Amino acid sequence: MKRREVNIGAFESEFAISPQYLARVIFVAALSFIFFLGMLFGFYIREQIGYFILSSAFLVVYLLTMFGWFVLRRQRLRIHEEGISYRRTRIAWKNVSGVEELDPRSFVLRTSDGAVLRVSDAVSDWVKVREIVRQRTGF
Repeated sequence: MKRREVNIGAFESEFAISPQYLARVIFVAALSFIFFLGMLFGFYIREQIGYFILSSAFLVVYLLTMFGWFVLRRQRLRIHEEGISYRRTRIAWKNVSGVEELDPRSFVLRTSDGAVLRVSDAVSDWVKVREIVRQRTGF
């Protein structure tokens, strides 16, 4: 099925992923890499298969975390004159049928054709994003 392109006008502003989320990812990656090296050293000293299995598990955690970090760094929420785009979803302001706050740290945009866009505090300055959405949609 071919995706319908939505014209949302000229670019106005951009919001990246919050630095605290990126810091968490970097912390997990660094910690798993340290444990990987420690278990590899334990395997070198004791030559028991358990240390090798643990080091392999920490290596997998490290690689998956690094992959997630690279994907996370590229995500941007963009505000345009006539709409909003986040990840692969583009929504025009005129198509928004409602804005629902899920909890104090996230909200959902719903459109008349059933599309849903969830914005959480993972976006830096998401309170400003919420205010822009309320101002443009009237919800």
